[in-house]
Amino acid sequence: MLQSLMRCITLQSTALIQSEVKSGTGGRLAMRCMNNYHMRQPMTTLLIDADILAYHVSAANQHTYKFGDDAVAVDVGDIETAFELADKKISELVHKLKAKDVIICLSCKTRDGFRRKILPTYKSNRTNVERPTQLQAVKDYLARVYTSKLWEGLEADDVMGILSTEPHKGKRIIVSEDKDMQTIEGWLYNPRNDTVAKYISMDHAHRFHMLQTLMGDAVDGYKGCKGIGKIKANRLLDNTPQKNWWRMVVNTYESAGMTEGDALVQARVARILRHVDRGTYPLWQPILWSSDESK
Repeated sequence: MLQSLMRCITLQSTALIQSEVKSGTGGRLAMRCMNNYHMRQPMTTLLIDADILAYHVSAANQHTYKFGDDAVAVDVGDIETAFELADKKISELVHKLKAKDVIICLSCKTRDGFRRKILPTYKSNRTNVERPTQLQAVKDYLARVYTSKLWEGLEADDVMGILSTEPHKGKRIIVSEDKDMQTIEGWLYNPRNDTVAKYISMDHAHRFHMLQTLMGDAVDGYKGCKGIGKIKANRLLDNTPQKNWWRMVVNTYESAGMTEGDALVQARVARILRHVDRGTYPLWQPILWSSDESK
């Protein structure tokens, strides 16, 4: 059966995907093949971090040449090649994880996100970072061809977190390389590190949220508590009963000359939204995390 499935994809992908991409339907081809195979299997849906997927695809489709005196030339491949690579990566994920469907999860613009309103410096370190030329075009393609979700004020992480924890039938697997997704209870697959999907328990999710609150995240532009790195943060959590974690976090911040309010800002920025955080639909204003909701 698997050989037939792969033959279906291989034989059709070369000719049909190329023709269907031009008509805007190419991305569905591999999904139709997969659906035929998995129609009798338990429903598994992949929640794909399309920000990361689109970045990898668009980066792979260009080459940067650097010369003397800081001169740079960028050779960008055909956009349809990028689209086909995106389809290939998705069909590989569907096959590996035995999924029947995918939902493409995308971020709003950072300046419109709720975290920037809580902490103005959030991701401000990425403002002048050069991005692949075709990044937005690949995102637009994924949103157009596949089932996709992009909600005002939210990042792809939050979209995946909400969809993973809302009531649903079957199995949902978050597909992301972002370590922050460890703050969400449920199935997680990291294409960079994992060979199989793993289940993140509520205890692990809660601990990782407190870990991020303590040590911050330089990549995302929030600093955490002064003087606290990963080793010390883990030691503090190891030596404190779970029910007292938040009080320990506050005490640690206060010992560093900071306040409970500072700790709460960091915790709110670090928390990936869950179904219970949805707020007012359809505007998707998040219910900001507070310490009495620590579980």
